[in-house]
Amino acid sequence: MDYIINPAWFYWAEVIDTLKSFFALMSGLSIAVLCVALISLAVITYLNIGERDEWKTDTTLAKKIAILSLVISIITGIGTIFIPSKKVLTEMLIAENLTKSNIECIEEEVKELTDYIFDKFNEKE
Repeated sequence: MDYIINPAWFYWAEVIDTLKSFFALMSGLSIAVLCVALISLAVITYLNIGERDEWKTDTTLAKKIAILSLVISIITGIGTIFIPSKKVLTEMLIAENLTKSNIECIEEEVKELTDYIFDKFNEKE
């Protein structure tokens, strides 16, 4: 069959929409982890515990977690922004295939079909 839009595109649109949702979820989670890491750094700094040797590794770990979650939140945030939704992908496919020549072709087909129907209707009378 000669499809105007390949049905597989609708499957991939759903997969991409799910990926967008996953990126949004990961972005929110990484921002939450970033907040917890920054709060723990602030508490450790405020209590001035970082001066002891046994706590220096904890501040280093909190800094590493904060940096990692910041990087993940930036990457997933960009992915959430730039990955199109299923609705946008469908609109893009329609816009790609809705050309002036396609409309003119359909217009001719509709005219021929209408004339055929009227001819058949007039033959029966």
